[in-house]
Amino acid sequence: MRSFLLVLLATFLLAAEKLSAQEGAPVSLATFLQTMLIPKSSLKEMMADNTTNEVVEKNIANAFAAIDNQINVLYKPVYERFQKATANPALLKLSAAEQTMMNNVKLGAQGLTETSKFQFFRLQMTNRLPIGDGRPMWTFETPAAKSSAAQKIYQQLKTLEAGFNWKVFFQTTEKYVLKFGSTNEALEANHKKFNDDLENLPKKKVMLSGFSQEIADPNKAIALCKRYGDQRQQAFGDEYATTYKWWHQQYQKLRTVSEGLDALVLEVNSLEDGSRRSLQPFLADLQIRTLEALYKLTVVTQRLYNDRLIGMIGEQQVKEMIDMYTQYKAGE
Repeated sequence: MRSFLLVLLATFLLAAEKLSAQEGAPVSLATFLQTMLIPKSSLKEMMADNTTNEVVEKNIANAFAAIDNQINVLYKPVYERFQKATANPALLKLSAAEQTMMNNVKLGAQGLTETSKFQFFRLQMTNRLPIGDGRPMWTFETPAAKSSAAQKIYQQLKTLEAGFNWKVFFQTTEKYVLKFGSTNEALEANHKKFNDDLENLPKKKVMLSGFSQEIADPNKAIALCKRYGDQRQQAFGDEYATTYKWWHQQYQKLRTVSEGLDALVLEVNSLEDGSRRSLQPFLADLQIRTLEALYKLTVVTQRLYNDRLIGMIGEQQVKEMIDMYTQYKAGE
């Protein structure tokens, strides 16, 4: 099994390397989707999966790196135009939104390194208007004066973009990202009740290491631990199922967008130079938006696998408590 997992990881790394390859290579969103970690539909299935946590962590880390690298590649020509506009605002005709963006970046990036300036620019660009608004940020021209084939692809791009609610997705993602200090109220209540019930169990004297000690009735404690374990996993499993349902719905929608974009890449590359150049900014803009969404979805994937780990730890803790009271029982 370990050799199989290593092969699986090697396959992912090769795909990730292809995804973040040199600038001239076409972006294949389907390649990334094929290598994504796919969580199981239930916590029970996840806990039964024997993929090691080390492999999971490496896969997720490489997914983040692959997406981030590809976004950087796609943003490069956009950032170059931004820098030209910053150096000479009169050189390019800027929309009001672009002018606001340029001012925000100039103000916020003062004193930063070039790398940090670029990252700040990327952060600001998450607020850009959709391509369906008429023109993506920092592109030279619209495809309005180009061929009918270019116009058809442009309309298809707008339809793909409109088929996914990007704003709601990014807002809702925060609900499913594991946050420090976040709690499951049902789990907390279940844990408190267990502690109270354990404290109130009738006591028995047992021999431990040659000494008589008074502890909770082992038989009743074992039954309580089993009940607590079942209730705990049920509450945690319900929370997992809610998160997974949302994750799966978004994955299916983003897969549709990704496959549609990959198909349009082939169509765009078949056009004559002028039409192809006029469509590239629109295509790249939606590719970036999709990659940004896949990055966020991978954060939720990470949360689901973290839930798996927590579920396994909880199960082990209950087992250890039962084992402990089983030993106490032998000393009655």
